[in-house]
Amino acid sequence: MRISGWERWAALTGLLTVVGLVVATLVQGPIPAADASAKQITDFFASNHDRIMAAMYIRLYAGFAFIWFLATLWSALARAEGRSARVSNVAFGAGIVVLGSSGAATAAIAAGAFRAGSGVDPAVAAALVVAVHMFYAISGMGTAWMLIASWLVTLRTRVLPGWVAWLGLVLALITLVIVPFAFGKPIVLYAALLVLIWMAIVSVVLFMRPTLAQPVSV
Repeated sequence: MRISGWERWAALTGLLTVVGLVVATLVQGPIPAADASAKQITDFFASNHDRIMAAMYIRLYAGFAFIWFLATLWSALARAEGRSARVSNVAFGAGIVVLGSSGAATAAIAAGAFRAGSGVDPAVAAALVVAVHMFYAISGMGTAWMLIASWLVTLRTRVLPGWVAWLGLVLALITLVIVPFAFGKPIVLYAALLVLIWMAIVSVVLFMRPTLAQPVSV
C-alpha cells in the first residue's frame, strides 16, 4: 500500500520550512551576542526594525509549514515503528518543543523591534536578546532529540536511508555539544541552520520515495 498523493506532497512542507527560515535569517541579519553591549543591542533594534518585523512574518509562515512537515515525519516513523510508536512520539514531541521555543524567540525579538521607535530601555533590550538566545538553545536541544529519535527508528526499520539517519545523528551530537558550551554566541544559531540541511533532505526523500512511509518488517 502506498501513501496518498496528499501525504506525499505534504512532505515538501519541510523544504518550504527550510526556504522560509533561510530567507528570514537573511532578511533580518544576525542578532547580537548575549553579552553584547547595551548600545549594540539598542542600535540593533532601532536600525533593523523593518527587517526584524518582516522576518517575523516569514517565520510565522515557515512555522505553519513545519507543523505539516513534523506531522508527515511522525506519520512515516510511526507507520514503520508500529505498536505504540514510542520513539516516533519522542521525535514528534521534540519537534513541538522546537516549534514553541523558536516561536517564543521570534516573539521576543519582534517585541523589541516593535517598540524601538518609542525607545527601548537598554536593560530591557539586553534581557530580550538573552531570552532569544535561551529560546534558541532550547530549540536546538529539541531539534537534537528529534534527530536522535528519527535515527533510532531508522536503525530498527530502515524507514529512511541509513546515511540520512547517520547525518542526523552527527548534527544532533554537534548541537548537543555546542549549545551548552557556546551559549549566547552566533555559532549556536548557525548550528541550528545546519540542521535545516537534514530537514530538506528528509523532505525530498519522503516526497521521492513515498513507500518509505510503509510499515517495515524487522
